[in-house]
Amino acid sequence: MNYNEIDKSSYNKYTFGECLKQQRLDKGYSLRNLAATAGISAAYLSDIEKGVRNAPVNSHNNILETFIDCLQIPDEEKMAFYEMADYTSGAIAFKKYLEENKAALLFLSQAKNQKLTSEEWSILSCCMSELIKKRNCPKNYSKCKVLK
Repeated sequence: MNYNEIDKSSYNKYTFGECLKQQRLDKGYSLRNLAATAGISAAYLSDIEKGVRNAPVNSHNNILETFIDCLQIPDEEKMAFYEMADYTSGAIAFKKYLEENKAALLFLSQAKNQKLTSEEWSILSCCMSELIKKRNCPKNYSKCKVLK
C-alpha cells in the first residue's frame, strides 16, 4: 500500500483507519501488539481502524510516529499519512484552531465571501508554502511561483 496513491478527494472518515489496519496486517502486527507499542489501548486502536474514533493528531503525534516506525512507512509517504490522519479528525482540530486564532477565522470568512475558485485556492496554497519556507509574508506576491 502506498499512501501517496490514495486520491485525497476520496478520503472519508474511514480511510485512515482502513489504511492503518491494512498496513498493520501486512506487517504482521496484531491489534494488541501495535496498540501496546504505541501506548494506547487495543480498543482505541480498533475504534480508529473502524472509523469510530478520530486519528490521533496534534498532541498525540508521538502515536502517529510510532505507527510510522512500526509499519515502516517510507519518508516519501509520511506527508500523505499525516494528511490522511488530519483529514479524519479535521473538523475537531480546525474548530479549536479557529477559536484560538481569530485572524485565521477572519481570513477564511473573507475567502468564503469571495467564493474562491479551485485555481485561486491553489494560488493561496502556493503562497502559504512560500510563507512557510520563508517564515515571513512576501510583500510582493509575484514571489509565489504559481503567479509567475
